[in-house]
Amino acid sequence: MSIYKKLFEDPQGKKITTIVGSIMIVVAMAGIFIHEAEAYRSKVVKLEDLNIDIGGKEITIRWETATMDVITETSYLSEGASEAHPWDNENYILSDIIFELTWDDDSYPIVGAPNDEFRLSVGGPDVNAGEDSSTTEAISLPYGPEDLNTQPEVFDVSVNPDASDDDINTKIEEEYNDWLEEQLEDGNVKGIGTWNSEVTAVNCEGRYVGRIAFPDNGNNYNIRVTINYWIYTWSIEDSE
Repeated sequence: MSIYKKLFEDPQGKKITTIVGSIMIVVAMAGIFIHEAEAYRSKVVKLEDLNIDIGGKEITIRWETATMDVITETSYLSEGASEAHPWDNENYILSDIIFELTWDDDSYPIVGAPNDEFRLSVGGPDVNAGEDSSTTEAISLPYGPEDLNTQPEVFDVSVNPDASDDDINTKIEEEYNDWLEEQLEDGNVKGIGTWNSEVTAVNCEGRYVGRIAFPDNGNNYNIRVTINYWIYTWSIEDSE
């Protein structure tokens, strides 16, 4: 006989007993549900793990790198002049940063290689300054993960599998932002701050045709600064 049938057919005294018993059963079931829900909520997902199956959801999370040009500029320098090209990094977790300088010697000896000399000087937070000069019309100065940041440490995310995918996405983003803020405050991320790059036209020699001089007063140049930075990605799918 079901509980609902007893409530309507049994005598008044038994009805009270049954109601009390029903309430106790409901409370006990609620306690079990709350306990299980708390267990789900306390489930921790680490970014180093892949294909985590909790509550019928498969969550795949990993670190990857993305690439972006933060400076792409063209300018002109006369001989002996310099120009600075700073970039402020507020919150990118840098894996690499590459400074590239190119120029086109528009007046060089008819017989021989380009002879204009340019210099690129760079520096930034947590790294040693770098410098190179050349007449080859190209200079590259890179800093890699050994100078900056290897794959970041994992951070924990508490996930409730009963939540919607949108709620889980929001939760992961919130946990990441909190983790990143803490890492920045503690100084655990290298390369945060101002990066400086300075271009100098060291020498512009021009050319001679016989006794006729064709002076070279300067040159156009291109500077590009490219960063590779760490990002985390994730996907959520229903488990089979």
